[in-house]
Amino acid sequence: MYTVGLVPSPGVAHEHVTKIIPKIKQLLTERINDDSQWNFDVQEDLIIGSAEDVHESVDKAEQIKNEKHWDFAICVTDLPSISGKKVVVSDFNNEKQVAMLSLPSLGAIDLKRKLISSITTMIEQLYYNEPLSKTSTHPFIHLKSVEPEEDESPKRRYINTLMIISWIQLICGLTRANKPWKNIFNFKKIISVAFATGTYVSIFSMPWELSVIYSPIRFIVLMIISIVGMACWLLYAHKLIERKTAKSQRTYRWIYNATTMLTLIVITLINYFILYLLLGRQIQREHIFKLAKEDKVGLEMIVDEQLEALKKQDFSKGNHQIVKFKEMVQMLLYNNAAFLTTDNDLTIYTDGHQKFDDLINDIRHAQSYIHIQYYIIHSDNLGKQLLHELEKKAEEGIEVKMLYDDMGSRDLRKKDLKKFRQRGGHAESFFPSKLPLINLRMNNRNHRKIVVIDGTIGYVGGFNVGDEYLGKSKKFGYWRDTHLRIKGDAVNALQLRFILDWNSQSTRDNLTYESRYFPDVDSGGTIGIQIASSGPDEDWEQIKYGYLKMISSAKESIYIQSPYFIPDQAFLDSIKIAALGGVDVNIMVPNKRDHPFVYWATLKNVASLLEAGVNVYHYDNGFLHSKTLVIDDEVASVGTANMDNRSFTLNFEVNAFIYDEGVARSLKQAFINDMKLSNKLTSEAYAKRNILVKFKEGISQLLSPIL
Repeated sequence: MYTVGLVPSPGVAHEHVTKIIPKIKQLLTERINDDSQWNFDVQEDLIIGSAEDVHESVDKAEQIKNEKHWDFAICVTDLPSISGKKVVVSDFNNEKQVAMLSLPSLGAIDLKRKLISSITTMIEQLYYNEPLSKTSTHPFIHLKSVEPEEDESPKRRYINTLMIISWIQLICGLTRANKPWKNIFNFKKIISVAFATGTYVSIFSMPWELSVIYSPIRFIVLMIISIVGMACWLLYAHKLIERKTAKSQRTYRWIYNATTMLTLIVITLINYFILYLLLGRQIQREHIFKLAKEDKVGLEMIVDEQLEALKKQDFSKGNHQIVKFKEMVQMLLYNNAAFLTTDNDLTIYTDGHQKFDDLINDIRHAQSYIHIQYYIIHSDNLGKQLLHELEKKAEEGIEVKMLYDDMGSRDLRKKDLKKFRQRGGHAESFFPSKLPLINLRMNNRNHRKIVVIDGTIGYVGGFNVGDEYLGKSKKFGYWRDTHLRIKGDAVNALQLRFILDWNSQSTRDNLTYESRYFPDVDSGGTIGIQIASSGPDEDWEQIKYGYLKMISSAKESIYIQSPYFIPDQAFLDSIKIAALGGVDVNIMVPNKRDHPFVYWATLKNVASLLEAGVNVYHYDNGFLHSKTLVIDDEVASVGTANMDNRSFTLNFEVNAFIYDEGVARSLKQAFINDMKLSNKLTSEAYAKRNILVKFKEGISQLLSPIL
């Protein structure tokens, strides 16, 4: 005799399970020909049952099975289960003799039959101790047993491979489970659902991101519009307005509707306020990047030693730029723990072909490990070539870890990484989406581009991975960017940044301190570099402060290149002050539009500087994506951070601040060369713009904080 324990969730799952036991017994007797008797025991329990927490669910089910002395345990949950943007019908673990079944995944039509078939199939799976592929719960759904990627356990998973149909099934199943038809005349419940909907929208709406960067007045106006709009929507959607009837009085209707509207506004306002305090800023000041205690102590020791050396005027006397700009060095040390290195050598790239030729060559010569991180990795020719080179190194036994942003690399699919993973490579996405085609973290993206090879070579700058960065895009044409190849101890700072980013997203393959990750590199160079990073998890806008410090320190010249120039007023004022003080200020922005709102907002901002004497250039030879700042032929910054609020506040960025005359002059010369391919914007030409352009600028300026 075999005892099968059925563990349904309270409510709909429990109702269905208790009615189908006789039919399951009959099917088991027909399918399993060993004259075994089947006994069923039902215990209602709130099992988690989602794909993310399936390990805990399986362990809990096993515990119940052992306590009850069951042979098999089948858990039926009313929660959806998702894996890799596909619907999970069930999980099963033959070692533990436990299976999990998601009821909503079966849909709403013919649910009883499909539930009977599914539970019977799960019992067969556990009984024969091997996956069966011959059974199906529905003619339109073809299930296959796959090895899950989330963990190393022996559990297997039935996934609906027809994504569109499976999601329709899931939505219909959830709708049936909620039984909305029972609440048509339940006024109180309609109101509560409405406010629950409003609450959900409030959590994930843009106002919380805008609150970080909008001025108080603009944010209050936005909130008023949003709250009144939400209240009006609730009035309309749930028909809460008292309408004119033969028996109704005009005064009563007005009082009733006004009171209803006021009540909705007040309650919605309370929702917004409470949620703003609790959840509004999302990851603002939430430190998601954590160092091991001993590593943190070591880093703090380095920073403290350098701060003490600066105070004693005993620091890098051979590099007069560091001595001259010690206040800036100190600021980055305090705010970002961006320790200074003074023995670096670097190569500057302004062309994608040169950069990627050298990168691929360095990858081919890697001896120990390759750590690579990009905001965008396209699944095109260049992306596939890079993956192919990484696959070969992984197959050789070289440690290869790749981190990419989930939104930036939208066209990079799991199938593109299948061979890479099979050959030993490790890949993780930053803030991956939980739902197909939808990522609730539209902001807070990892915009960093970092490559570290053997701890001796590091890359940082503006180039992503894709054919367009080689100038092969018809839309953009030639791609002008700036990237650095670094040799020296500054690579250790890039490595530290990569480890922090990797560990924040990896669940089972964390990196810990090893001497091979931080070798002592003798580059033979004398260039001083600080690697500074910023993001919404930090208390300080480090890169922005670095930019501002450079601009305020300039005595002779400032050269700025940025594809997006949408900073806050303080940043604009600092540039105006420098220009009015006699500093030669030059700003170059692209004349091509990758985003119309960004283009018009950038035009509005740079034009506002013309009266202060700032020289503004539109790059005409393709698309300008370079993010550089050079002052006085002495100090420069190259990295991933644009001159806009998104880079300063919302995204995760990394920049190299370089204290070297040679590097500064090289970057300045690159700017001067670009001037030959640019058109200078004048006040006269700008004044002649038509009404349509003025309208576009006005709309773009209104939206500028979220661009």
